[in-house]
Amino acid sequence: MVQLPIHSAVRFNHPRFTGGPAQECILNELFLRQAALNKSKPAIITLDRILSYGELARDARSLATHLRRLGVGHNTPVAVLLAPGIEHITAQVAIILAGGSVAPLDVRLPDDRLADVLRQWRVSFTLTDAASRRRTLGTANIILEDIAVGDGNDLDFNPMPAWAAQRTHLLVMAQTGWPANRELGARGIVDQVVNRPDMRVNSDDRVACLADATGSTYQLEVWSALLNGAAAVVLPQDLVRDPGRLTAALTQFAVSVHFVAAGGATA
Repeated sequence: MVQLPIHSAVRFNHPRFTGGPAQECILNELFLRQAALNKSKPAIITLDRILSYGELARDARSLATHLRRLGVGHNTPVAVLLAPGIEHITAQVAIILAGGSVAPLDVRLPDDRLADVLRQWRVSFTLTDAASRRRTLGTANIILEDIAVGDGNDLDFNPMPAWAAQRTHLLVMAQTGWPANRELGARGIVDQVVNRPDMRVNSDDRVACLADATGSTYQLEVWSALLNGAAAVVLPQDLVRDPGRLTAALTQFAVSVHFVAAGGATA
């Protein structure tokens, strides 16, 4: 496993949080704890929609039930071919609750490139949407619109028992889309976004999620919010690349935390 890159948490007019002792539970347990504590609070905010922690936990558990029935279990790689946003994050949470590993893909890449990546990762399933139904990737495409998520089928679902060595993500190299032979694990993510005193995020925060969804920085942004009861504010890349619109959006959504890569560049 590799560590997430070193980043700094930049706060916007928000007091520094001084929390208690480091969390000891593993990623899926910690997420479910935050979901129970913050049921009605926003978990994900996009330009078009807000999803609460209660809704996210319900939908993710429902999708995880479906994945478990397909055979997803310990470290099973499942690709995610979705634009960043509510569905993408819900898919991530569901795969991890089922015990699998998230393999995020860039929807802009051609089918043959994606198929090569999936073969190298030995992926059998790709979570995607109806718009990508006919893409030929060499895997079984699981279409989100075809799954009755949130219909109560998760009531008897028990998350895969958490273990520190769980592989949560398989990552590609930035800019190229080729496998980077990089993996993230449950303990590593928790250590980075919960246990590091210089990376404290609290439940009143809103964390900007601006990075490429295929890389480690995006996982840092998303999970720093979800594992601390904060809201993940996901903004589209066309907006992120426009300084004026980005500044307005950060103000509009009251973003209080933005991660930047070492050296000051936006990650």
